[in-house]
Parts: sequence; structure tokens; C-alpha cells
Amino acid sequence: MKIILTIALFLFAPFLTAEEKKEYQQYESILITPDYKNLSKLSDNMAKHNKKYHAKGAYQARVYNVVAGADIGKLYWIMGPSTFAHLDQRPSNNAHTQDWASNVMPYVTKLEHGEYWRFEEDMIIDNHKDWEKNPLTIWLIRYITVNPNQGNKIKDLHKQIKATIEKSGMAKFWGIMDNQLIQGNENGRHLMGITGLKTWSEIDDDWQFEKHFEQLYGKGSMKIFTETYNEVFKNAWNEVQVLNKKMSGME
Repeated sequence: MKIILTIALFLFAPFLTAEEKKEYQQYESILITPDYKNLSKLSDNMAKHNKKYHAKGAYQARVYNVVAGADIGKLYWIMGPSTFAHLDQRPSNNAHTQDWASNVMPYVTKLEHGEYWRFEEDMIIDNHKDWEKNPLTIWLIRYITVNPNQGNKIKDLHKQIKATIEKSGMAKFWGIMDNQLIQGNENGRHLMGITGLKTWSEIDDDWQFEKHFEQLYGKGSMKIFTETYNEVFKNAWNEVQVLNKKMSGME
């Protein structure tokens, strides 16, 4: 796992046809700073709002506690999977808007990072077989900043990474996502790597990435990979999110 923390990468989204756009998996996310003096009230009201207006389908909302990283103590409100077309029919009637304005926002200090993250469909590994009864609830996130004019190198890096992780057989769920809105170099939240865990102890697992990589691509290939990685990516940082079942809109 330790080597994986340095290589969870993301790819800029290619141009998609109208038909392809119907198939993508995309999530709307908002980072929320709670009013900590009224956290219990926010928790209760957010749960009611999500269960009433965001319980299923494209508009299902989940809430995650940020428990490690720069935004520790904050919450992510995440809706989806949905497409941009779904947003034209999203819950937006007066009752929904008034409920959010009256019962949620008074207990929120700040909203940040209103973003749309899209999975790269050919960069997903899903070996978890029990999503309904025993979903993965701990998510190791890695945000990536891309250096300018390096987009043409990312796809090959990703293919190598995915093949190596598949060979290791260690991933329950692994994927890469692309931020659909331009973020600029200052923000730097261009790409996201996401690894699903059942327990914290799994972070200590050794996926033996270099061993499997060189078995696939030859002796010394890891050095070339690392050099290319350092050319392409400017910055990276980790975060751990844990599902808050109470506040989520899950049925």
C-alpha cells in the first residue's frame, strides 16, 4: 500500500460523444465546514434532508467525514452517480430549496470545492463482492496536481499502474477520477486517486508495487516510470474519508 500512496493518479477526460456521456459515472461534491457548536443539529437536519430528497438513484447523497488530511473535521456532501443531464431534473422545487436553506445552511460555516468528479471507466478495479451488505466505508483519497503540457503522458502511466495493481491482487476497489471543472495551478485539485478499504490496518499492507511492475515491464523499468511520474505531476496530498451513515441519504 505504501508505494500505492505515491502513484494513485488521474487522467484528463477525453472528448466524449453524446451517447458516451450517458454512460459515465460522475459525482457532485461539496466540502462543508460545519458550525461545530451546532454539529448535532446539522447532523440531524442533514440526515432528514438527504433521506427525504436524496435517497436513491442519480440524486442519492452520501456524507463523509474527513478524518485525516488538510481538511480534517470537515464533511463532504456527495451526490450521484449522475450525469450533467441529470442536473436539469435534480431536486430543486421550493420545498427542497427551503428545507436546505432553513434547516441545513444555518448550521454551516462555509461551503468549498463545488466540484464534479468523473471516473475514468477503463481505470477502475472493483474486486469487492459485497457492496449491498458490507460496503467499503473508508476511502483513501489522493489529490494530484498536473504540470502544464503533460497530459499526453498520463494515459500510459495509468495503464501501467492499473496493470500492476491488478497483478498484485491487493485492491478491493481502486479508481481514478478527473475533475470536470478547471481548477488552475493554485488550487491544484486536478485529479483524484481513490482506494476503498474495510479497515485502517489495510494502509499498512505492502502491495509490492515495484516487484510486480518490473515483472510486467522489465528490470529497471520502475526507475523510468518514476522519472516520468515526477515530470508529469507537480504535487500530491492524501486525505481519508469515512462514510457517515446517519447523515447520508441511503435507504
